[in-house]
Amino acid sequence: MRESSSAATGTPRATGRVRLARTADLRGAGPHAASAMGLDLVALRTPAGWRVFQGRCPHQGALLGEGELDGETLVCRNHRWRFGVENGERQGGSQCLTAYPAFESGGELFVEVGAPFHDEPKQAGGGLRRVSDLPGPGGLPLLGNFLQLDLARLHEILEGWAERYGPLYRYRMGPRSVVVVSDPHLSQQVLRQRPETFRRLSNVEPVFAEMGIAGVFSAEGDAWRAQRRLAMEALSHRHLKGFYPTLRRVGERLLERWHRAAEAGSPIEIVDDLKRFTVDVTTFLTFGHDIDTLGQGDEVIQRRLEQVFPALNGGCSPFFPPGDSFAHGPTTGWTAPWPSCVPG
Repeated sequence: MRESSSAATGTPRATGRVRLARTADLRGAGPHAASAMGLDLVALRTPAGWRVFQGRCPHQGALLGEGELDGETLVCRNHRWRFGVENGERQGGSQCLTAYPAFESGGELFVEVGAPFHDEPKQAGGGLRRVSDLPGPGGLPLLGNFLQLDLARLHEILEGWAERYGPLYRYRMGPRSVVVVSDPHLSQQVLRQRPETFRRLSNVEPVFAEMGIAGVFSAEGDAWRAQRRLAMEALSHRHLKGFYPTLRRVGERLLERWHRAAEAGSPIEIVDDLKRFTVDVTTFLTFGHDIDTLGQGDEVIQRRLEQVFPALNGGCSPFFPPGDSFAHGPTTGWTAPWPSCVPG
């Protein structure tokens, strides 16, 4: 078991005792996803007391709080890596989770947070750069690069600028600077640091709420963590096993649709039909509702998307984006506010 200490490898954090949660809110043995001072943690209730470990799997950074307990073993949801709940050691491997001293007092769980374990490689050069120091395309006064952007070709334009200016650059929308991240490793680091350090555009949440589709895709902070936990539980390994009969039923509908088209001599739009399959499976899995787009007319999905996406685009992509600045990763399609300095 690797204990966290101020001498641990990685960027130092302020150390100290931090209140993690009310123990009454942590029902069952866990795993319970938590965070302290911007650090993802996972809390486990064991016969020997509370255990708190680093919250990210050392394999590919999945949240261990979204995994499951199998007896005295913590199982990562992504690739089923298994760790002992007493010492954090991986079964069948040399990896070991960083352990953080934890104790219960007055009905609350506290943790001693030191310097966290980092498995991301450090960037050459180190230090920080201001957003204004990043390379990027030249623009016009007031307008910035607005006239150079075409929404229909936005991904091609951003990728072209990435080839010219590198994996981290900026462009301007009016007075606002937009930081583009196209390096997968850096994008992964950014995504791991939300919602504490980075977040979505601030107007995403009210736009989704206005459309009546507020949820895990628009929530932030504690609300996002709670809703994500529920969504990931629906996608857990044990839940998916019980979903197989439904998955088979939707698959049979797809096969029947293709049989009808073959008998009628009609062309099959494979991409559109696979979209229908995905919508039916996802909606059934997430909401328990069978919308059966595979059994409906040819334009059912297009009609819905023609209504949804213009509304989202119009509300979330104004000429002058709110907030100080935001990062946009063409590789991941992810946006979030960016601080005034970036690693370099």
